[in-house]
Amino acid sequence: MKRASIFFYILLIFLQVQCGTTYLLLDSYEKNMKSDETDLSPLLALLGSNGLLPLNVEPISWVNLSVPSLSFARGATGNFTISVDHPGSCPDASFRLELSNDGVPLTFLNGTDLDTDGCPLNTLYTQTYNITGTVAGNGRVIVKMSSFMLYTTFPDLYAGQIVGVVNVTVSQNISSSSTP
Repeated sequence: MKRASIFFYILLIFLQVQCGTTYLLLDSYEKNMKSDETDLSPLLALLGSNGLLPLNVEPISWVNLSVPSLSFARGATGNFTISVDHPGSCPDASFRLELSNDGVPLTFLNGTDLDTDGCPLNTLYTQTYNITGTVAGNGRVIVKMSSFMLYTTFPDLYAGQIVGVVNVTVSQNISSSSTP
């Protein structure tokens, strides 16, 4: 009985710490939105991207982005690759990744999706995406699971799950592109 009481109090302390951390992050973000201050909580800054709203990114170990960020001049292009080391097999292991963006307007030059079908087993799917922007600023490319599929073959995946982000900086100077 004494051991159960100790575990109960440890659980209460743990829950208070977890709830307190969440409250501090959200409180800091709310205060920043209401004021002109640019000093976010360091924890919240890690979640955000170049002043954009934080995203809940749930990466998949077998879906890899070639770069975490891109930088190119206004009017130039930048590119990154998505590689999928598909673990599924036929016939029901297909899934689809969709790309979107927020922040500075970006144009996808060669499509915004990646379809895989898992046939044959352990196939490596690779797609390179070229993007451009005509307005200087910060943005990001968001890679997520398609909203139009059921992922019953992959129980840990769900429609709309964000699996990766590429931060993008479009500079004012018109010159050649680079990828850091």
